[in-house]
Amino acid sequence: MTISSNLKGNAPLGPAEAAAEKTVAALHLPSTIETGFQGNAQAFQASLSSEPILILAALVAVYIILGMLCENVLGSRFHWTKRQKRHHWPRGWSSVSTG
Repeated sequence: MTISSNLKGNAPLGPAEAAAEKTVAALHLPSTIETGFQGNAQAFQASLSSEPILILAALVAVYIILGMLCENVLGSRFHWTKRQKRHHWPRGWSSVSTG
């Protein structure tokens, strides 16, 4: 059995899905009956399932970019980068022994 519905105008899909799920739960259907969404509602649910992964990826990208910017701006001023930590030998000295 299929039950279909349409939303009026620009009504949001999220609250409509929540109301449909609440109505199905209130019916206390037997476990042999499966319920689910199709069409736009199914696509909406699929997009929500991947949302946490996208948010995590965006946060990681922001963290990496801010780290690179901080290293470029502050590292040159405070000598935090490994490039800045070279040992400078006094004049006439060499790091290679000539013996």
